[in-house]
Amino acid sequence: MDPKLTEVAQRFQRFKASFIRNDFVTCTKLIWRLKVLLTEFRSLPPLFEETPNAIHELTIARDIYEHAVVLSVKIEDQDAFERDFFQLKPYHTDARGRLPPSPQEYPILGLNLLRLLVQNRIAEFHTELELLSDPALENPCIEHAVELEQSFMEGAYNRVLSARQTVPHETYVYFMDLLAKTVRDEIAGCSEKAYDSLSINDARRMLLFSSDQELFEYVKEEHSEWEIKNGYLIFQRAKESAPCKEIPSLQLINQTLSYARELERISVKNILPHACLCSYFTIQLPDAYIIALQNLFPRSFITKLTVMRGCVLLGSAFVLAFLNCITVSLFSSLFICGETVFFICDLPVENNLQFELNASLG
Repeated sequence: MDPKLTEVAQRFQRFKASFIRNDFVTCTKLIWRLKVLLTEFRSLPPLFEETPNAIHELTIARDIYEHAVVLSVKIEDQDAFERDFFQLKPYHTDARGRLPPSPQEYPILGLNLLRLLVQNRIAEFHTELELLSDPALENPCIEHAVELEQSFMEGAYNRVLSARQTVPHETYVYFMDLLAKTVRDEIAGCSEKAYDSLSINDARRMLLFSSDQELFEYVKEEHSEWEIKNGYLIFQRAKESAPCKEIPSLQLINQTLSYARELERISVKNILPHACLCSYFTIQLPDAYIIALQNLFPRSFITKLTVMRGCVLLGSAFVLAFLNCITVSLFSSLFICGETVFFICDLPVENNLQFELNASLG
């Protein structure tokens, strides 16, 4: 066996022994060293070179990254989880045809969906969901995350919190606890806006705590601006201390009027005098641009004109100097944005020709 592969295998065995003992400090050091060693294998993503030990190297690398993902959950490091997950992903997608399915694939995919839900990254949650196959969507780990998202969006927070008792994998407990906190923060924010005060019993039930002591600890740690007095939880002080955000209405009105004035100024009448300061212009357009302006200028202005078909953008203000000479009815569309003129025309002209216009403004 390749000496490098042997070293990786031995270190990985030490890692798994430390992982079983819950020695996460040693695990973190070993996983870092293992990732460095894996960079020496050219059979791994993104190269996927065919080497004598390619399958063995891919298999052990996938196992290492799967353990790295689980380790990041154990040490409660969400940033490390995201890095390790994206390092692992090519082994579950690009190497799918070369390796047998991993039993950890769906639990890890479900973990990632749960992480996105906890971080309130709903758009990315649905993007990841769209990438999954139909068999994957039927897996209990994926279904669990989907049901949680539906309950969260419906506001059925009691179902979200009770789902902690039915997690499909032990590693889900960490993210479920974070999701419970997210749910309570959401409820707390709504309660603060809706009520001036609540009784302790009502607040405890609303925030889904099992005891008054848990409620008091939550208020102390997360909402020190709330006040507990005479059996009531008072939000009014928080409302009074909250800064009032004023809308700069006068500034917005001035900006809007300024934009309107600037748009009005973008016209042939205003730009033409500036364009006429120059007496000679040469336009050379690459093949990527297409123009249809043949026979649109008076002959006294043009010495040479060869045309292409379709649409062109011209960023030079001097083009507006010719707009008075253009028969606009020949265009299917002509509009101006800033100093850029957009011409769209369907005149039957020859394709793949260079365009050169020498125009003299007398």
